[in-house]
Amino acid sequence: MKVKKVTALLLVVMLIMQGGLAVEKARSSAPKDLNVLVTPQWINTNEIRLDLRFAGGNAECTGRITGLTGTSGITATFLLERRNSNGAYSFVRSWSVSATGRHLTFFGTNPVSSGFTYRLSVIAEVTRNGFAETVSTSVEKYY
Repeated sequence: MKVKKVTALLLVVMLIMQGGLAVEKARSSAPKDLNVLVTPQWINTNEIRLDLRFAGGNAECTGRITGLTGTSGITATFLLERRNSNGAYSFVRSWSVSATGRHLTFFGTNPVSSGFTYRLSVIAEVTRNGFAETVSTSVEKYY
């Protein structure tokens, strides 16, 4: 009886070790420069797109939020921030926008200073079939 337990235990240990080796082999053979886009899975929201550009001393901020079929409304707050030398972000400007239906588009501009990284972020509430979902994302660019 004791031999069966020891044999079973050794078999389990060997299987675990072999599984670990297979995982490590898969990791080591994966390309190191593989760029994979990870997108969140939302319930009401199909897509959020943000873009931050600079022209003539101004930040040009654009956004588009698309809800799934049946979306009745979208409200969003867009926030422009500047990263300071200590790595902290400071408030520059915010805009509140709302739309009925499944599409919200936004465009805003604000004067900015060169030599800084800016972040445009959005937090939105997308309502579909009576259920409100909060979604958010951001982009950063150096000017």
